[in-house]
Amino acid sequence: MKTPLQKLIEQLDQKIELVNRYLETQDEVGVFMYTGLLAGFMESKVMAEKLLENEKEQIIKSYNESFLLRDKPYETAEKYYNEKYK
Repeated sequence: MKTPLQKLIEQLDQKIELVNRYLETQDEVGVFMYTGLLAGFMESKVMAEKLLENEKEQIIKSYNESFLLRDKPYETAEKYYNEKYK
């Protein structure tokens, strides 16, 4: 299972790869345009990765707070996160 942010990061990786391929075949004007597009995708990925860390912390915190509601014991909340979302 993947979180929406993990899916977004995967999509941004695909777009970055695609733009890099386009860059190889462009003239000067195309390179200028695609370089700007590439920078935007890369910045978006960095922001999404930061949000993913926040999301991970929230999931772990929620897991820890729901101790009595668990139906499956886990050694740590981080182990739970890694099993469910990696």
